[in-house]
Amino acid sequence: FDDLGSVESSSSSKMGLLNYTKS
Repeated sequence: FDDLGSVESSSSSKMGLLNYTKS
């Protein structure tokens, strides 16, 4: 998961990740 966060440091990607985590 750490790698994913590092690779996808884009705002859009982070927003998507946050939405996915909240769901």
